[in-house]
Amino acid sequence: MQPPYPLLIVDDDPEERYLLQLALNDIGWPDAALYFHSAEAALRHLALLPPGQYPSVLLLDYHMPGINGQQMLELLKESQSFQHLPVIIYSTHLTAVLKEKLLRSGVLHCRSKVQRYAEAIEFAQWLRQLHYRTATQPSGATPGTAI
Repeated sequence: MQPPYPLLIVDDDPEERYLLQLALNDIGWPDAALYFHSAEAALRHLALLPPGQYPSVLLLDYHMPGINGQQMLELLKESQSFQHLPVIIYSTHLTAVLKEKLLRSGVLHCRSKVQRYAEAIEFAQWLRQLHYRTATQPSGATPGTAI
């Protein structure tokens, strides 16, 4: 069963969420994502979903008040239900050391936040390709980090 929203995007910055929403709309994928302003709100939403309705990709901002992206990743990896969900962490400040730490902790990929609209379009297209790759894999399989 296909999830109603293939992407779950968690970012406390409304401008960042809006830029991604515009880009997804402009590539012809307007209903692709469900957006949350906090990890807490996203976790509450995930807890209510039946197993066949999980998103195929979670995009988490690293720097958020309350539970940050890494902490949300850790909570997901501890959960039997959500440990296999592909997670992408993105941020304006990702060092090589932080990227390596996140990859070791189970994040699928680390990305820098986009600064310009053209980058947002490219990022949205990349997310759509990633969704199609992860959606066609057997349940419980992880696509790896070489994307």
